[in-house]
Amino acid sequence: RRLKEEPIAKILNKKNFWKYEFYVNKHVLDPRPESELIIEESINCIKNKNQRIKILDVGSGTGCLSICLSKEFKNSKIICIDISKKALEVTKKNILLHKCQDKIEIKQTEISSIDDKFDLIVSNPPYLSLSEYQNSENNIKNFEPKIAFLGGNDGLKFYKIFSKKLPKIMKKNSYLILEIGENQYLDCLKIFVNSGLKLIKKTKDLQKKDRILVFSKI
Repeated sequence: RRLKEEPIAKILNKKNFWKYEFYVNKHVLDPRPESELIIEESINCIKNKNQRIKILDVGSGTGCLSICLSKEFKNSKIICIDISKKALEVTKKNILLHKCQDKIEIKQTEISSIDDKFDLIVSNPPYLSLSEYQNSENNIKNFEPKIAFLGGNDGLKFYKIFSKKLPKIMKKNSYLILEIGENQYLDCLKIFVNSGLKLIKKTKDLQKKDRILVFSKI
């Protein structure tokens, strides 16, 4: 299986992320170390870890972001959404594994149908362009779900949707934390310029590539 370039995580059905181990299979993206920056920035934004907050995780996949946030913010209520039924089965398995079922609610839906108001919204959306996906490595194309990578022809599909929808479901003094592709910073700035959100931080990953954008709603 390794000779066919199958990732070790897919063979073992497990991957470490933040402080925990998660079940993975072919229906979900393997959690990446750079996505841990979303957890770090969430902690930076919300200083009081005991605060009662409502969190939305858009495109939950393994559920790793929701589960880690539920462990960090003890009084949080989290909704995680994904359009993939198979991915949500993995989310549910991990939620049960980490005993978070009383704090995390799963919904198979698109962002357009969410009308609650949130203190924190996080997402690692699909952000590869069609050409980037076609040129990606075999271990990605053959063993991870295409739906978790492809962000439309230009890779920006979900940021465009987010810029219109997410400000409407954010409370005052709330935060939006997004992972982006390495060359998408300027494009995302333009997309969010009229969103009513303020970019308060850009974070680079360990390879010094732009990776996380933190927005606030005043």
